[in-house]
Amino acid sequence: MDRNGAALDNDELTKEARDVFGIGLNWGTGVPSFDGAVPVQTGAPRAASPIGQGGVRMNPLTMASVAATVRSGAFHQPYIVAPSVDNRQLAKSSRPLSADTAKQLRSLMRLTATSGTAAEAMAGLTWIWSSRRQQAHCSTSDTLAPN
Repeated sequence: MDRNGAALDNDELTKEARDVFGIGLNWGTGVPSFDGAVPVQTGAPRAASPIGQGGVRMNPLTMASVAATVRSGAFHQPYIVAPSVDNRQLAKSSRPLSADTAKQLRSLMRLTATSGTAAEAMAGLTWIWSSRRQQAHCSTSDTLAPN
């Protein structure tokens, strides 16, 4: 159900993953790679998909891209080899993440990193975001930098 209590269509998660996060598009990273999948599902697998289970398949690059999309509000396809080497086109999503959804996801991700299931793994790291360069820098410290 969505936040208004309406049932979601079987393909809603698939569409959101593709249209906002670029998952399911052809990511020409410059090397052979699996770029994630959020297939249309029904029944029990559909119920498991929103928590990353069922048929949802990701890799570290895909999840880093999801985090970067949440941080910047828009998908920017990652790549390993510069596209200028072979003139390939980068994948583009059809719409940005809504400001409200981005704000909520940032809050959830911060809570997970500071006091949730990732707190132990994130202990001792400080993340500093450089919006000018659209990248994050990680260093060791006692706290997680505020927004």
